Amino acid sequence: MKNSRFIIILITIVILSCARRPDRAASAFGIEISDIAYTVLESFEQWAPNGDGEYYVSLALESISKESIERIKSDMRKKGAKELPVVEDLVAPGRMNTFYRKRGSDIGLYLIKIDDTDERNYSILIYDETTREMIIYIQIM
Repeated sequence: MKNSRFIIILITIVILSCARRPDRAASAFGIEISDIAYTVLESFEQWAPNGDGEYYVSLALESISKESIERIKSDMRKKGAKELPVVEDLVAPGRMNTFYRKRGSDIGLYLIKIDDTDERNYSILIYDETTREMIIYIQIM
């Protein structure tokens, strides 16, 4: 239990320390996109003084080759990715529900890490094959 919480906190610190670099946020999940051209479509970050908050970024993966798509999908599967749609019942889904649900795609993969001690704390990386978007979302309560 403590190891899981430590890992979630460590991943969150890594991600937040590079919040301005979405490729680094993706690499915290073990997914490398630094060699792929992307454009930030949407970005939102809000943190309370007590550390609660959320981070969201949506990336358009431009001019991505078939080989790069397969590499991303392969890397995600190696890390335990699941097929969309997201099946977990996310507690206090915050902006993630608004941002992701409006797209409505069910073709792609996602990685999710939920804190064992507080299920409101989670991070998720989604690769949407239909729109070729990558979404990264972190919530800490």
